[in-house]
Parts: sequence; structure tokens; C-alpha cells
Amino acid sequence: MRTLPFITADASGAKHINMKFMRPQLKSLVGPLIQRTVDPCKKALSDTGVKAREIDDVISVGGMTHMPRVADTVKSIFGRDPSKGVSSDEGSLTRAGWSTQIPRRP
Repeated sequence: MRTLPFITADASGAKHINMKFMRPQLKSLVGPLIQRTVDPCKKALSDTGVKAREIDDVISVGGMTHMPRVADTVKSIFGRDPSKGVSSDEGSLTRAGWSTQIPRRP
């Protein structure tokens, strides 16, 4: 049994998917989501005038970055594997910590 938490929410609270599925089913579920990240990455490169080969490290953050398909997509865009120097989970927690320390404007 796998749980995909916090898929949506309604007035009664968060909704999760609890179901049995195999790796190919998971790949088919997340494939379109991963593919939707390609154009924003390419646009960010274009908007900044930076070429993918000029990027020294790609740091992936968050749980889905553990998936091989995510690493393959990063490699297809940037021409290199994501950096293994930072734990993706630790990076998420560090960013969350920074967010709580940033003063908000009124």
C-alpha cells in the first residue's frame, strides 16, 4: 500500500490517495508532472541568458527528486546529473527554515 499525501483538500480537510500500485503505475502518474517542469527550466535559462552547460551544479530539493526519472530529466535539460552533495530532504528543511527567518513586508 502506498500513500500519496495531500493530493487535495476540501472543507473536511486534506485528501490522500491510499492504494496499491507498482512502479510502472507510479511512473505513469508522475510522468506528466515531471514533464511539466521542463519548459519552466528552459525558460529560466533563456530569461537569464545562461546556457545549460554554464550551470556548475543542479541541486534538486524535495522528495520526488529521489526518483530516477527526475534525475534523468535534469540530465536531459542540463547535460549533467543532479548534485549528490546536498540531501534533497535536508535542502527542503533548510529552505523552510530560511523562509521563517525572512522578514515580511507589511
